[in-house]
Amino acid sequence: MKTKKLVGQKEKFFKMKHCVIFILIGQLVTSCIHGDYWDLGNGYSYCAKSICKQDEKGVDTLVLFPEIIDYAYNERYIVAYQKFDPASLDNDTVWQRKEIRYYQQMKKQKKVYWVIDKVKDSIYGPLDKSRYGCIVDSLRIQLALHKKQ
Repeated sequence: MKTKKLVGQKEKFFKMKHCVIFILIGQLVTSCIHGDYWDLGNGYSYCAKSICKQDEKGVDTLVLFPEIIDYAYNERYIVAYQKFDPASLDNDTVWQRKEIRYYQQMKKQKKVYWVIDKVKDSIYGPLDKSRYGCIVDSLRIQLALHKKQ
């Protein structure tokens, strides 16, 4: 009688163990899909308050550094609003291959706008609000940023 009861308890334990593993895998998958990562198309992605571009080898390169406050995208463009984050931007190693004038402009303005043409693989920015509006109008981009600016 005791062995039958013991076998029944083991079966329940293994069923519960499988159920817990299934739930954990489900949470992991959904957190990756709806977490801090979004595929923006053409190799671009939003991850950890940054925008990255994946190269042919599958390596992500930062295109826009933290902190991206808001962004919108369609099949052709990405528009982004960025807050200057001294912790990630005030670093010489980050700017080795970047033009220093971008860094200086971002530091001065504190919040800047960017437009990425995914088809041409070109970036406009950093932009102030008025210059951003001109570029969005001239390129006929119909995307709206939603966070308070």
